[in-house]
Amino acid sequence: MKIVIVIVILGACYAQTVAAASLCTRVGMEVLLIDKNPYHPLVQQIHYVASGVKRQSEISAPLNFISYATTRAISGSKKEI
Repeated sequence: MKIVIVIVILGACYAQTVAAASLCTRVGMEVLLIDKNPYHPLVQQIHYVASGVKRQSEISAPLNFISYATTRAISGSKKEI
């Protein structure tokens, strides 16, 4: 399969991860998902971490959960571009 279009998505919140999962199933598209963290936090459960009921790792999903061959997740921070 030849990659014709490369889509770069900045951030890995709900809208971005859903878009990446949807787009990467299309033929000829490669999706590059970029976020400073290697995980997607489940924001609606953050109060569990604040109250000590759960750890942050229990309310986070790794970005590589979108396991299609045409999707790559990159994490890290950069001070200069």
